[in-house]
Amino acid sequence: MRLCQLYIVTATGYYTAVQGARPVQDLELLHRMIPYIEAVRPGRGRYYDLYVAHVTEDWIPDDLSHGAMVKLQEKLKAQLP
Repeated sequence: MRLCQLYIVTATGYYTAVQGARPVQDLELLHRMIPYIEAVRPGRGRYYDLYVAHVTEDWIPDDLSHGAMVKLQEKLKAQLP
């Protein structure tokens, strides 16, 4: 199974949703975290989005995940006033 990490994507970049958290293989765990993050960080879909990325052994998003997060960034940029 591949390593995954939950990211917050904004119009200007992306970063791990839980700072200092290491990647995990448990996709279910990451998906269960989403409602908690939304509860403490309002504005999903307008100011930020969440993305479960596949990462390398060095904790770097793989090419497919990086591309998907860049597309989310572009979508969020287009919504800015």
